[in-house]
Amino acid sequence: MYNIKKLLCATLLIVLAVILPSCAKSAEAQDDIPEVVRQTAEDYFEAFKQGTAEAEKYAYFPTESSRMLFLEQTDQKLESYKIEKIEKLTENLYGVTVNGRLNIYDSGETETVFGFVGKVDGSWLYIGTAGYIPDSLKEGVDLSAYQYSDPDIL
Repeated sequence: MYNIKKLLCATLLIVLAVILPSCAKSAEAQDDIPEVVRQTAEDYFEAFKQGTAEAEKYAYFPTESSRMLFLEQTDQKLESYKIEKIEKLTENLYGVTVNGRLNIYDSGETETVFGFVGKVDGSWLYIGTAGYIPDSLKEGVDLSAYQYSDPDIL
């Protein structure tokens, strides 16, 4: 019985020795993301819980009409969110994958949404869609991973 316990313990230690480094590599991939980028995304999503008027303060819009269109969605609020991944695309542009739930949907399910954090005119801002990214930030960047399969989304 004592040998079986030793064998099980040794097996468990070997399994952990193999699994834990791979977990650490996932965390390391996120560790190279600057804190200002993480904070910008968090600030935007936390503000969106209050509504579009608050979230607008942390977002970039290429035109005044796109800003006004966003602000007109006064009944829209983010109920919950979880940032799944932030990925460096360039020094001044990061892709953000988030699962979130808006109050305007009855299903109660979360949706996967793609966005960006970019440095625009010296300020880090959340960019809600690839179409809003300034040309100077997206030049030479492959954004195909941030496209929706459903053509009716955004």
